[in-house]
Amino acid sequence: KRYKLPLTLLAIRIESLDELITLYGEQVGERFITHFSDFIIEITRQSDQHYRLGDKLFMMILPCTDYEGAMLLKERFVKEFEAMEIIVKSSYQPVHIEVDIVVEALEDHISAEELHELIEIDLTQRGEHEENL
Repeated sequence: KRYKLPLTLLAIRIESLDELITLYGEQVGERFITHFSDFIIEITRQSDQHYRLGDKLFMMILPCTDYEGAMLLKERFVKEFEAMEIIVKSSYQPVHIEVDIVVEALEDHISAEELHELIEIDLTQRGEHEENL
């Protein structure tokens, strides 16, 4: 707020992590999380901050990034993530991992806590919507 620079949050939820762990075990799930974390760091700038908020939820704080810039990052993330081939060595079969990504811009009138709540609500609503399809 002080410097009047844009700030955006990007939340990523790994939708099929439970399925991966059920099929291949906890160790494979943890290795995937490690590689996924590395991928997030590689695709973002040094000034971006990365957090794991839960088993399946990652948050990135994108300073000096407006909504449009964050949407470009989201598109690039999806394109590069979908192009990756994830293979579990024990089966040598490719594994499809689904992610859900939400972008929220921090407005002058909203706190970081309120923004985090909005993202949580958005992710929850998306999950409920997909279950109803």
